[in-house]
Amino acid sequence: MVSITPKPRILKALGQIEFDPWQCIAELIDNSLDEFLDIERNESGWTEPFDVSIQLPGSGPNGQADGVVRVLDNGRGMSLERVTDAVSAGFSGNDPLSKLGLFGLGFNVATARMGSVTRFLTTRAGDAEWVGVEIDLDAIKEGYEVPEIRVPKDSRSQHGTRVEVSRLENFSGWFARQGNQARLRDTLGGVYSYLLLDRGYRLLVNGIAVKPYRHCLWAADRSVTRDGEVIQARIEIDRDLGTRAYCRACGVWQEADGATCEECGSADLDVRPLRVWGWLGIQRYLDDREYGVDFLRNGRKILRFDKSIFQWRDPEDPSGQGEIEYPLEVPYSEGRIVGEIHLDHVPVVYTKDSFDTSDRGWRKAVEIIRGTGPLLPRRAAQRGYQRNDSPLGQLHRGYRRNDPGTNYLTPGNGKARVDNRDWDKRFRTGDPQYQDDSQWWNAVLEHEAAVKAEKERKQAATAAAAAAKVDPTIEFTSEAGPTPEEEAPAPIPPEPKERPETESEKVTRLASVGSPILELTGEFSATGVPGRPVPLTAYIVDEQFRSTDGRRIPVWIATGRGGAMTAFADVGHPHFRRFDDDPADLILLEVAQHMLVRATGSTATIGSVYAELKSHHLVSRAIDPNLLNAEATQLLRDIQERMVACVKDNPARPWRNALNEAERHITEDRITQNFKTADVESVVESGDYLPLVPPSVVPRIVEEWPEAFFDRRLFDGPYADVVSPSGRRQTVSTVTGYLDDAAWLASGPSHPSKEQLIRAGLSLRLVPDTLASK
Repeated sequence: MVSITPKPRILKALGQIEFDPWQCIAELIDNSLDEFLDIERNESGWTEPFDVSIQLPGSGPNGQADGVVRVLDNGRGMSLERVTDAVSAGFSGNDPLSKLGLFGLGFNVATARMGSVTRFLTTRAGDAEWVGVEIDLDAIKEGYEVPEIRVPKDSRSQHGTRVEVSRLENFSGWFARQGNQARLRDTLGGVYSYLLLDRGYRLLVNGIAVKPYRHCLWAADRSVTRDGEVIQARIEIDRDLGTRAYCRACGVWQEADGATCEECGSADLDVRPLRVWGWLGIQRYLDDREYGVDFLRNGRKILRFDKSIFQWRDPEDPSGQGEIEYPLEVPYSEGRIVGEIHLDHVPVVYTKDSFDTSDRGWRKAVEIIRGTGPLLPRRAAQRGYQRNDSPLGQLHRGYRRNDPGTNYLTPGNGKARVDNRDWDKRFRTGDPQYQDDSQWWNAVLEHEAAVKAEKERKQAATAAAAAAKVDPTIEFTSEAGPTPEEEAPAPIPPEPKERPETESEKVTRLASVGSPILELTGEFSATGVPGRPVPLTAYIVDEQFRSTDGRRIPVWIATGRGGAMTAFADVGHPHFRRFDDDPADLILLEVAQHMLVRATGSTATIGSVYAELKSHHLVSRAIDPNLLNAEATQLLRDIQERMVACVKDNPARPWRNALNEAERHITEDRITQNFKTADVESVVESGDYLPLVPPSVVPRIVEEWPEAFFDRRLFDGPYADVVSPSGRRQTVSTVTGYLDDAAWLASGPSHPSKEQLIRAGLSLRLVPDTLASK
């Protein structure tokens, strides 16, 4: 018999600590991985791969029929004496700093949570048998002795350890539930991603390899520039904090020069190096969950996507409540700053789902990562802090906004940011075209090209209209119906002298010069339309297409292998000049028709298919009052911040002349709250109150003092050189009309009509065209 007598406090802890199923499995995995780490440190001649196999019961094709959970590794194995220590609830001989697992307490909690019978078996190369113990919680008696067990080996060369848990009680239903094995693999792939990717360890769940989670990052050499400062998309962190002594007896850290523990007097001190290392970077896509920093200890992720790092806590605030500083831009709930930080010297709680945040090591790590002051520059200045140049401060300064284009490293479609999370899925499935960031970078460049082309088109139209002395916003047609160009068949072209272009050559040529429509790149399917999803790639081009009877058509679709479609929209087609239709809409109509023609027995209508495709793939173009409200708030906030520099000659003038009494009271309250001062007058004299005024005041400020904001100060439009009073009024009223619409949206109107939202949404798109470059 083997005695595994626990201490009373451990028995109490066993009944109180809650472990989820994945945590129980992970606790056993940790002990196996510790063995691998120790082999790497001490066994130079080891050549075998490091594998941990988890076998779970379940109803699936790979489920174990005997109702037993097994965790097996191919480590060195151990002696029976070591087994006795490992399964003893009071055992504390494991090094809590350089080890993932703690055996003892963690082992007993994990196994007891899963089932009432645990068999712990181990063997070394050359041993004749497996040796171990069986712990039956229902049969254990006074003295806490458990039977020693021995099992014959298939081969003396076998080595490793296996833990078997049976008589499952708490989680028997969980293990059998459909889909939980896949979810467990995903969870383990996230928790152990560093060890799987960087150390080459392997985990298998019922014979299926666990895939490590990989961050989908912009390349380290991508960057943005802020006021001459180049900010890379990935920042490495490696800070040596010197050494400190760790007391093995009581677990207290202290200065390294002492001979005994200053807490308990023990001489069992271990001097350890302290290091904070890892990286912060920018993800290629926005997400409402997958952003934040992963914190690791000895290779295991203790915190995943931790967002507390984005909060700043004012040391002078007695409430201790943090102020969220990211994400604040549209969309407010989604972010893209990520990272992995290793803190091997910082203690964790028993459940390994958090660090001890009261520990000095944790607080120092947070300071290294995000500094001591606010990330937001205006808030930092208000609270008396210098610019935050910490790694997180730099990334926040460079990438906190999500505006499309090179300025913030965000893909767009020429009009707005595009949702490219489908590309992230392709990255995770291993699609070779989506492993590096070239697809995302091309989308950024294509956005810039589309913006430039649209600006040049507008300039050309304005110049042509000025030459003809007509209003450039008015379109003239000879009749209300189809134009003769649309109606009349094209003349039959002469017989070509050279070989005609094949369809494949035409597709290749047009794709090389066209502007991709990113939302319409992917696989398309619809309810009620049988068959495989349709792969689609779409472009906007400046080329005419003809139907078989010679009519000019706005969209041409080429079908390739496997039913893949490549669509081209003729941006110059008269239809797009005469109607407010987007080329993407007509492409989706054509796709819907192709899908229905291909499908047999479908009862879906072209209208229902089109509506479903649009709701799934053109979400960014929906008339969403919540999104418009957020965009308007963001736009006005940017304008208000830029106003401060424009009024430096007389900062108090808008306060006196544009704000009414009620608006001044509102702004005074905001000044007191944000600047933590009762000296409102000094803030007014600095102009720093302008970002705090109600949005409805912004158009009035511009209207009251246009000289401060036009002539490329804030708005591009001329004012001082315009001689005519009516011309000046027109310049100002055009901009303030847009701003009025934006302020209305920012106010969160109740029950707005569709027409009101469309008008205000158009104003939001027009305001950026009026702004001067920063």
